[in-house]
Amino acid sequence: MTSSSLILLVGYAGKGNFGDEMMIEAAAGLLSGSTVRIVEGGIPMGKLLSLLWQAERIVVCGGHVIAPRHGSYLRVLIPALLMGKAIRFVSIEMSGMPRRRLTRLLQWLVLAKADISVRTAESAAILRQVMPWKATRQVVDLFYLHPAFDGSPGRGALPAVDRFRLEPGPAQPQGPCHLIVLPRSFGRGQGYNDNQNAARIADAIRHVALNREIHKITVSPSANVDDAEPCFRHISNEWSNRVELTLVPNSAPLTLDPGTVVITNRLHLAKACLYWGIEVILVSYDRKTEAPELVGHTGSILQLDGSVLPAADLAISPALLDARRHLSLQAIRRQIQVTT
Repeated sequence: MTSSSLILLVGYAGKGNFGDEMMIEAAAGLLSGSTVRIVEGGIPMGKLLSLLWQAERIVVCGGHVIAPRHGSYLRVLIPALLMGKAIRFVSIEMSGMPRRRLTRLLQWLVLAKADISVRTAESAAILRQVMPWKATRQVVDLFYLHPAFDGSPGRGALPAVDRFRLEPGPAQPQGPCHLIVLPRSFGRGQGYNDNQNAARIADAIRHVALNREIHKITVSPSANVDDAEPCFRHISNEWSNRVELTLVPNSAPLTLDPGTVVITNRLHLAKACLYWGIEVILVSYDRKTEAPELVGHTGSILQLDGSVLPAADLAISPALLDARRHLSLQAIRRQIQVTT
């Protein structure tokens, strides 16, 4: 591969979604020997076709990439397929094929021609069911290959989303806390809506209040596309007369320190908080947030059935993560840098 090779990196970029931005940055870092262009799903078709014509390959990364509700960047990948471009799905999650017949067919055609690595055992099983002849490669979450995780747990930076400021220090399991609530939005047809989510986040706040004094609650959208107002209104009914309660925009800087407790639906933001020793409650909304790969013990998961699962029950050791990172780094580099 030469330094002039153009690689198109496809992902959910520019939306302030912490996990997707970290994965895109990680993938771009692994492609440092090439010219990388980040492509979003809404790119104008004329510009897209021009970039596809020049590109050597297409690399797709991100969160819940292939799901029953939607196809995976088919507006980009179908033209790429027709042009004969190499397509790589890197460390993706897959919960099932799209329900719509045409979308399902197009997704199948793309997957059949693509080189694929997945990050969960569930995704690997689904892929084997859909395409039993296809080699299935399972790697670590691309998120953990970001340079921010090169240090020891409890240290690092959050470069992907500028609003977060990490101030690590000794854990503070006792004493007053600043509660930061970072909800995501849920559209129609997901079987889970913003009102349900607001009620569950209120449950999570009550769980914190059982063991900690809350002196301040800050509510903010977890990404550019999210709306935190339904959650803020729900919380206000119970807490506005008891603590300092504020709603801030997604551009507002937030400091994460040992005196902070984070409540969020965002899986990768919860993973980062756990890694750096920030107490967090991950409010689950589907299976992917019920069985994550975690490193750290300073948090818990509010599961769909209302039970609270300590993060320690799912945690893997930092040494095991480092071993998985090392093996996956080599595998992913081979996957995205092989010239076809």
